[in-house]
Amino acid sequence: MSRLIDIDIFRNNIISLKHSSYDNKNNCHMTSDNMEVIDFDKVKREYLNNIGLSEECAKSVDAIIDFNGNFILIEFKNGKMKNEKKPVKEKIKDSLLIFGDIIGKTISSIRNDTKFILVYNESKNSKIEISKRVSYLAGEEIIRFDLEKYKGLYFQEIHTYTEKEFENYIKKICN
Repeated sequence: MSRLIDIDIFRNNIISLKHSSYDNKNNCHMTSDNMEVIDFDKVKREYLNNIGLSEECAKSVDAIIDFNGNFILIEFKNGKMKNEKKPVKEKIKDSLLIFGDIIGKTISSIRNDTKFILVYNESKNSKIEISKRVSYLAGEEIIRFDLEKYKGLYFQEIHTYTEKEFENYIKKICN
């Protein structure tokens, strides 16, 4: 599979990870990492406009990282997740359909090369952290917000990280 940067619609929509994590409502970023990523919100807009549709027709994740043919779809959520579960699931499905169409692959052909990460605000979802700490002590990673069912269906791996956990993950994969 060719690198995403070789495809115009992806190459034309490169931004920093920090910029892709920007929350307009609260005027803040959820990460400080300046790694280059693909702004999938803009990719979705361009894709839909190219087929004569409004960007309101589909939802999209915030960013995609391409590690030599292994893809990470990332969604940043700075608010409470209580009412965001369904919208996140819609973003996953719409993004996968658009992504697959652009690269000419089915979900089954990209499933083993694709991960999903939801980055959420720890302080706004504090009840979650109690059970997460218990699972950490047990040496298990818990996938939050009912997203675990997408592991194996759409993605090789699914992670739900706080901002700090995400920063550590990015540092680890970049080294």
